[in-house]
Amino acid sequence: MRRSGTERRIAGSARRGRAGARAWRRLLADAARRGGEARDGVVRVARTPEHPRCGHARAHVARWWVDTRDPELRRAVLDTGATALAPPGRLVTQALLGRTGGWGEHAVPWVPGLLGDEDPAVREGAAAFCGGARGAVLDALWDLDTGPGTPLRDALLANPAPAPYPELDALWEECARGAPGPLRDALLRWGRSAAGAPLAAVTALAVGRHGSHGVPVLAAALLEDHAVADLAAEQAIARGDQAVIDAACELAIRDPERAERCRTRGLVPRDPVRRAWLFALTGQGGQRRALDPDGSLFALAYAAAPPDERARARGALLAAGDLDLVRTIVAGERRAHVTDMSGEELGYFGERLAERRAWDDLWALVRDVPLERGAALVPLFGGWRPRDEDGRRLFELYRGVTPETVRAALERFRAGPAARPPRTVFRMPAGIHHLSFSPEGCPGAPDGPLLAVACLDRTVRVLDPRTGRDVRRHGGFGAAGRVLLLGDGTVLVGTGGGAGPHRLFRCAPGGARTAHPVEGAVTSLTRTGGGGHGDGGHGEGEHGDGGGFAAVTAAGELLRGGPDGRDVTVRSLAGFGLDPRLRPRVVAAHPDTPRLAVVDRAVHLFDPAGGAAEVLHPAERPVRAAYVDADTVACAERNGSVTFLPAGGGAERTVLRCDDGCAGLATVHRGVAAADIHGRLYLLDADRPGAGGAAPPVESRPGTTCVVASPSGSLVATGHVYGELAVFDMRLRELCGVLGRPLAELLPRHADLAAAAPARAADPQVRALLDLFRAALEHRFRFDVEVGDAVRFAGGEHDIGL
Repeated sequence: MRRSGTERRIAGSARRGRAGARAWRRLLADAARRGGEARDGVVRVARTPEHPRCGHARAHVARWWVDTRDPELRRAVLDTGATALAPPGRLVTQALLGRTGGWGEHAVPWVPGLLGDEDPAVREGAAAFCGGARGAVLDALWDLDTGPGTPLRDALLANPAPAPYPELDALWEECARGAPGPLRDALLRWGRSAAGAPLAAVTALAVGRHGSHGVPVLAAALLEDHAVADLAAEQAIARGDQAVIDAACELAIRDPERAERCRTRGLVPRDPVRRAWLFALTGQGGQRRALDPDGSLFALAYAAAPPDERARARGALLAAGDLDLVRTIVAGERRAHVTDMSGEELGYFGERLAERRAWDDLWALVRDVPLERGAALVPLFGGWRPRDEDGRRLFELYRGVTPETVRAALERFRAGPAARPPRTVFRMPAGIHHLSFSPEGCPGAPDGPLLAVACLDRTVRVLDPRTGRDVRRHGGFGAAGRVLLLGDGTVLVGTGGGAGPHRLFRCAPGGARTAHPVEGAVTSLTRTGGGGHGDGGHGEGEHGDGGGFAAVTAAGELLRGGPDGRDVTVRSLAGFGLDPRLRPRVVAAHPDTPRLAVVDRAVHLFDPAGGAAEVLHPAERPVRAAYVDADTVACAERNGSVTFLPAGGGAERTVLRCDDGCAGLATVHRGVAAADIHGRLYLLDADRPGAGGAAPPVESRPGTTCVVASPSGSLVATGHVYGELAVFDMRLRELCGVLGRPLAELLPRHADLAAAAPARAADPQVRALLDLFRAALEHRFRFDVEVGDAVRFAGGEHDIGL
């Protein structure tokens, strides 16, 4: 049988030499020109490994398949492993055959095309290359990223290795805009956060690696407005990252916009009180009722919340119509809830109770709030009246005033009787060097404090400041200087002239006395341990016996002893950082801690138990000091100015200028009492410096030597070099402050203040205010104490009538 030309060329191409090469070229030319039998011949050669032209044939078959995508040629490529010689055909056939392991950066530019090839095997091969790329090849592929939804992006997201920076930051930003799930899943699988702001913190939280980010930063990131924050919230809840969740909930409670995100993301604090509060603020009534069926948790949160949060809570209650919570807040143990409510809050709750006709609860609310705010609530009652006679009497007194008249009466009382404290003057047999009040309950005067008076005749008298009657007398001192009257009746007296010898005498009520020698003259004495007052010490509040005493001497010594004046210890003030060459002038006791204030050329605050002193430097050299409150020190400066200095640092406030110098300084209610050398007494409020806080001048002979206040602040005494002792009754001044306080805070002892006020004040508005106050006290304490007409207080008394 005669062979065809194709067969002859196939056979001829197997020979070596020129003839074989010529036959091969003619076979290829026929295959390229006509295809058919000639192309099949080339395929036969490619399938014949022993044929010398097999390799060339396979390269041509691979190229022809890439060009034509002929199925028969594809089978030939797969059967023979043929690959094209030049890209991109070579890469296409290698991808078809799964031979991408040798690809490097040179193949990267062709990868997007391969991933879009019409042959699925080619696409799979290219995707496998992307999924296994590492190092520089992976970086090059991400540089070529074709964007979301493309085959290259999908292939790269399937790679276990994370994208490099800055591409990773761009992917997180894309995710924040709401990218589909595959990107989100890949980012979580990679576990690598964004490197740059603003997503560094929130992405760190999403992948569970907080890194250097603190809880406050992470909490703020958790409430940002984008999809990555949603993802971070899901992950934080799944991990139980409660510290961050709690901090985020606190931010949400303070910010309504963040609160909504907190709600939608399902973030709740661990603490049940804060959780109930968040549920209420975000309108999650069902969850709040399931957690807090009786509203007690919400009431606790409301009592502790600042005004802006309370306003939001009231708005949420009004929107939800949840009036049961209103009653929970103002009913029951209301003292914890209503004492610090604003007028707006009380008006809101009063209106809600009136809507429900909860008259008993509303009436209880009126009896707990300040008089002015109670007067504003009374019109809500309409025709309702209390059932008991005492209640109806008080109710009618409320109906006779308005918030405006109560406010005006309080201002008139502050500018009138409270600004002019009653004064009693006693004549001593000699000039007065120093004074000291005892705490209330001192032996010999159970109804009030006693007053120790150190006179220039070298005696110390203990007298009743209400009557001027001597209780005891101690004499025989070389020179009586500073004096301190302790709670058990013991008197401490510093003695000794300029040359000495110097002693601190302890004089017992029975007359016995012992002496403790000191190096220098005692320049100041003060009571310590929560009631100390002495030379500028603290005298505010109703303190008991105190914890002991402290004294300083001209030699730079600090003396400390027990409540009975015994167990005296001596230390050098140099050990607390004071200059031993300077004469300490005053020691004052902090009202709530063991800390002391010592004055030389500055004011030194320190704890005697140890530790460095805090030093306050007034504008001028200080000569006296007293604690106004736990955080403020009042200083009398050398130029006569009285200033307030914040103990923790801050600006100095000048509140008084005494042209001829300040002769004494003592703590009283809400401020200090200061006297100039002409005997004029000034009462300075800490919260109203310079705003009408000074009493009119007291007509007294000049030569004031000292000013002291009783521990309760009810009495202030001034001593004079000519022997005059002036005692001022401060109860009306305290009453001025009490009249504006919530009635729920008042105690039976405030009945004494009501008795100290005029029975029938000349000003009708002031009279109505005082009558209402007395009736409110009588109604509140009607089973414990009688006030007003039932018990008449003796003039000058200042303790509680029981």
